[in-house]
Amino acid sequence: MFRYALGLLLVAAVAQATEFANCDAGKPIDALRVVGCETLPCQFPRGQDIRAEMDFTADSEADFLGPKIRVKALGMWVNYPIGYDDACDGHLLAGSCPLYGGDKATFDIRIPVLSSYPKIPLDVEVTLTDKDENPLTCFFITGQVVD
Repeated sequence: MFRYALGLLLVAAVAQATEFANCDAGKPIDALRVVGCETLPCQFPRGQDIRAEMDFTADSEADFLGPKIRVKALGMWVNYPIGYDDACDGHLLAGSCPLYGGDKATFDIRIPVLSSYPKIPLDVEVTLTDKDENPLTCFFITGQVVD
């Protein structure tokens, strides 16, 4: 019975994984789960937050994880403020800072999609950086703002 339950949990976890692309900078992430999105492009409803969990493995010691969000809409990349500077400060669902090489962690991502945003396609890039803004890990997804 235990094996059956464990198997169901593993299938559910895999089914919730979201496709993503790796960035050129930083180490690739281990996995991504965007709520309501398993295949790209993700649908981002206006007036709701994009909610995601990013699993990654630290390459080296890190006592600071600077979240950098960039969004490309209408051909232009813009930095997207999320209201905090350090993911170590209450935004890790698994792991804790300082992280050491080989430590696994999960970053809890919340990106507001305002009701006033137009219904357009967009690209989202999420990077975690060190104190000197060197990229540690990064992913990229495509999406569409919808009602």
